[in-house]
This record gives sequence, C-alpha cells and structure tokens, in this order.
Amino acid sequence: MKKPIIRGSIRKKLFFSMLLLSVCITAAVTLVALFSTYSTMREQLIYDRRTNIGWLENRLYLETKNDMNRFYEFEVSKTLKNDVLSWYTGGNNTDYAAKLDLINALNSIISLDNNINSIDLFNLGNDTVLRAERSGASFLETGDALSAWNARKAGMQTNTVYLRQGREIVAYHQIFRFNDNQPVALIAIHQRQYKLQDILADIKITQNESILVYNDQNDLIDADFGENKEIAEQNALPIMEQLSTSASRETVSDGNFWFYRAVNGGKLRILLAVSDQAIVSSLQKTVLAGVLVFFAAVLTTVAASAAFARFLSKPLIELAARMGKIRLDSSQPMERSEGEDEIGLLQNSFADMAER
Repeated sequence: MKKPIIRGSIRKKLFFSMLLLSVCITAAVTLVALFSTYSTMREQLIYDRRTNIGWLENRLYLETKNDMNRFYEFEVSKTLKNDVLSWYTGGNNTDYAAKLDLINALNSIISLDNNINSIDLFNLGNDTVLRAERSGASFLETGDALSAWNARKAGMQTNTVYLRQGREIVAYHQIFRFNDNQPVALIAIHQRQYKLQDILADIKITQNESILVYNDQNDLIDADFGENKEIAEQNALPIMEQLSTSASRETVSDGNFWFYRAVNGGKLRILLAVSDQAIVSSLQKTVLAGVLVFFAAVLTTVAASAAFARFLSKPLIELAARMGKIRLDSSQPMERSEGEDEIGLLQNSFADMAER
C-alpha cells in the first residue's frame, strides 16, 4: 500500500506546523492560567466569607449576650426579683416602691441604648403590662400584645428569644418563680431593625450575595438580599437544616456557596449565600486580559513562524531549484556552501556529484 503524498512546499509545511504548535501551547498556557486564577479566587472567596460570617457570628453573639445581661438583672437582683413577684401576686395593688423600682429599671435600660424603642414587662398573672417608652412609663392591659409570644411552639427555650414584629426585632425573656417553676412575668425589648441591617450591610462584599438571620424556630428575623435573592429565599431553610448537622457548615449548591453559623447555642442562626457569579464577575477582567494576550501571542507567533520558516526553507528551496536545472552536459560549476550544517553538507555533496 502506497503512503499518501503530502503536497505543498516545505516552507508552508514548516510554517503551519510551527504555527499550530505555537497556538496550541499558547492556548494551553492561557487556559491553565485562567483555571489557576479561578481556583485561587474561589479559595479566596471562601476564605473571605468564612472570615466575614465568623465576624458576624461574634458580633451577634455580643448582641445576644448584651440582651441576656439586661434580662438577668431581673433574675440576679433580689430587689427586682422580689418586686416582680410582688407585682405578680398583688397586681396593681402592689406597693408603690416596687412599681417605681421596676419603672426605673426599665427606663435605665432604654436610656443606655438608642436602638431600643420600648420595653414591656408583662404580668402573666393578671394580664397587665408595664410599658416603658422614651416618653414615659405606664401600666396597660395586655390585650393582644402577647399574640406573637403565644404563637411560639411549646417546649422551646424561653431565656432569650428573638421574634420579628413589623419593623421591630423583639427580644423576650420569661421570668419563673423559683419554688414551683411557675412563669410570672415576661420581658420584651423592642429594638429597631436598622442596627441589625447595618451590621449585615457591613459584611457584604458584592451584590451577588445574600445574608439571612433566623431565630431558633426558623422565623426570618432580618435579611440583606443581593442579586441571588430568589435562590436564597427558596433554598435557605433546607440548606440551613442540612448544614446545622454538618461538621463543615459549608456547601456548594445551585450555583451558590452556602455558609452557616449558629449564634449563642442557636438563639440566632446565620446563613450566607454567595453566588458563583461573584467569581465570574471578578474573572471578567482576567479573561479579557487573557484573550488579548492570547491573540497578541498568536499574531507574534504567525510573524515568527513565517520568518523562521522562510529562514529554514530558503536554502533548501534554492538547492532544489539548482538541482532541477542541472544537466549531464552542463559545464557550469555548482556553487558550494560555506555552511557546516546538514543543508551545507547536502549542497556540497551534490556539487561533488555534479562535477564527477
């Protein structure tokens, strides 16, 4: 079987061979660089978001501890605890000094934090509430003010609970009588939502991420949504339940990186969803630079290949032309080469043969 004949000049063969090899190498280097950049940026994104959600976990832990310290004043202080018990037993007929102590305690808490709108101290024995606002304090009927608390699932912890009510975040704490563990009062601190919103906004790096904060019964307390809002809302609860039992507390799903943290034993739960588009967007400049470098390299390669192919093939082409013109009766001497490479050896050998 005859081998196929590859037609075309040696110059073209050299040019296209070198061009193909150079383009392949350039393309491979460009792809490797882009893949390496993507991997590096992916790891950097994960590291940055781990740092951010860790910072948010610590910040919210301090906030919950601050609320707990406010609540425990009514547990630790014997005077306030006795005043609460006295009010529970005697109702509005309680000693004036006990009422004044309770009012002063609530007003003191409000005065130290501008983010608190009001504080309610509910008497669970006679459906009355002591409401302290910046304008003053008053005793009112409970009415439906406890509807959100009463809707809470039975058997859940009651020492520090967060519920969302309209434009406020309300922290609750239930006070029990020591001897029979009977709930006697409930404290509700009504806080502005802006404080938490500012905290969430501080840790966002791009618009391709969403931060959600839930309470211990999976009610959404607050969120700062990004461009991945729809996916974050749809998948937040399943992902959060999955990660709450996972050792890594991180996963990749639906084109998003998910990070989960529990604050103070799960009193608050944080979920951070970062879209993979955050990396793609960051890579756009890198990809553009890579494409420009690739085309520049290709153009340089074309010019270099053409010049190199011409340099290598020129002596062979000239020798082939002389060999095509030589005749047995020719008396014209063959030109000899001073080169010591294979082409020079071939030319001189042919000159010797022609002379003989």
